[in-house]
Amino acid sequence: MHLVSRKSVHLKLLRSMDPWNRSFYSWINFVFNRVDYGRLEEIGPDKVAAEWVVRCGGSIRFHGYERWERDYNLLPHGSEGKFLLTDIDASNTTITDGGLAHFEGLQHLCTLNMTNCKYVRDAGLVHLKHVQECLNQLSLQGCTGLTEQGLQHLQCLRQLRFLSLVNIPSVKRKSEALQQLQRTLQHCDIQI
Repeated sequence: MHLVSRKSVHLKLLRSMDPWNRSFYSWINFVFNRVDYGRLEEIGPDKVAAEWVVRCGGSIRFHGYERWERDYNLLPHGSEGKFLLTDIDASNTTITDGGLAHFEGLQHLCTLNMTNCKYVRDAGLVHLKHVQECLNQLSLQGCTGLTEQGLQHLQCLRQLRFLSLVNIPSVKRKSEALQQLQRTLQHCDIQI
């Protein structure tokens, strides 16, 4: 009986390490997160970013809309400039560093919730510079791939009024990180 349980544990471990499964998932995640520049020209940055978030499992809200939308097929149709993306809830989604390039061109994004986005790393936060003039609420709570180095990219977000950095275990020197952010984001309520 002991031999059988060891064998089943070994088989589970081998399956989890299967490079075919990992590379296929990585490919799918890459496709869902890449910026489609042809579509960007056709419908504009707000709608392309909305499609990206919803495709990855999140929800969005446009200016003037009460309802949050998470169904790709129910996203509104229309011309560029008509729909202004103001809120993104990407919590627990498959967005990646590369996908954050969708922020370029967004001029009305006020709220961004990226709670528990395990594929967001330090390098991806550089894309937040694209929303530095409009973003006022940001949650990176539970993003385990972030460190103190990545948090430096948040210093350009001078319009922030709320920032959640709770439960980020890779940030080892929390008090130092908080002090550094408080110096540059003086009007922001920072939770760490």
